[in-house]
Amino acid sequence: PTRSQALNYYRRIVEYFELDVRQYENVTRVERLDGEFGVHTCRADGTEGGYRASSLVVATGYFDTPNLLEVEGEDLPKVTHYFREPHRYFDQDVLVVGGGNSAVEAALTTWRTGARVRMVHLLDDFDRGVKPWVLPDIRNRVSSGEIEVLWGSRVLAIEPGRVKIGPVGDGGERWIANDFVLAMTGFRPDPRFLNALGAQIDTTTGVPVHDPATMETTVPGLFIAGVLAAGLDANRIFIQNGREHGGRIVRRFVDALAETPRR
Repeated sequence: PTRSQALNYYRRIVEYFELDVRQYENVTRVERLDGEFGVHTCRADGTEGGYRASSLVVATGYFDTPNLLEVEGEDLPKVTHYFREPHRYFDQDVLVVGGGNSAVEAALTTWRTGARVRMVHLLDDFDRGVKPWVLPDIRNRVSSGEIEVLWGSRVLAIEPGRVKIGPVGDGGERWIANDFVLAMTGFRPDPRFLNALGAQIDTTTGVPVHDPATMETTVPGLFIAGVLAAGLDANRIFIQNGREHGGRIVRRFVDALAETPRR
């Protein structure tokens, strides 16, 4: 499905099931209150909100915290970690950083709207997680010379009108013409809410300790869903398998209700 089709589907789900979605209300912090969870929020008009619940599902994904290049010039307006639409890049020199799904799709889309596209990637091939139906397309563009890939290379510095590129090792640095940098370097989960509630997180993998059958963490009543369960390796969980988490959590609630003695 296209982005428009997917969003239309999500809207229909909300309407059909009459889901209570609080749009533009940001969760600022969570805490434990007398065996329950206290959720503090800030609404679009600046007023504060609050909720209490016996269970809490954290499904915050990872798009709020991109992996930074950590190079001089990364804060320039021409650099972005979020690719939204390609048309502004027509007839521009665009450098796409990365070799995963986001980088490949950004490169192909901007190239098709008339951009001059280069890619730079630390490895010598595209990431293993690139969608198999997209991979032949990007390989054909590279082999034909329509999109250039600088393999085994990294960004060293960014300036208006140019970018310095160098190999992963020593030597061979050069400047290339550039108007925009699309840093598709991936994202990492933000564990602030889990840390605040005392949930255990594996320090090596970044995966919150949880029961895979129910998605419940080491804190009773605290669940995780989506790519947050993948830790630092976001390629382990996609929509295709992350959507299973909701069913596991719901079954856990249903089983708990069945076990509750009737009065």
